[in-house]
Amino acid sequence: MKSLKYVLLIVLFFPLSTLFSQTTYNSGIAVQGIARTTDQGVIASQNIAMSFTLYHKDLNNNETLVKQETKTTTTDAYGVFSHTINVSDIESSIFSSNKVFLRIIQGTMWKIFS
Repeated sequence: MKSLKYVLLIVLFFPLSTLFSQTTYNSGIAVQGIARTTDQGVIASQNIAMSFTLYHKDLNNNETLVKQETKTTTTDAYGVFSHTINVSDIESSIFSSNKVFLRIIQGTMWKIFS
């Protein structure tokens, strides 16, 4: 009888554990790349300014800004940089109904989409 109780307990607990384990939500987009010079040399172990722009296009192919971040990051010995673009729930909902593009520019991007 005790073993039947343990089996029932495990059978009931397992679906609940998978339900809670799948509710974790990461609200960011991980970006990683290699910073290079114009002649394709690696920019190693340096602080660099990066602009990350998420946008989508309308029916007339016009770009509509979703999110823009400028971040100073440090490259490693191989020129690799990493950044997580924080995305709100509202911005995340745009992803479900649009094809969203990512533009990465080394340096500060001063032009804002109209």
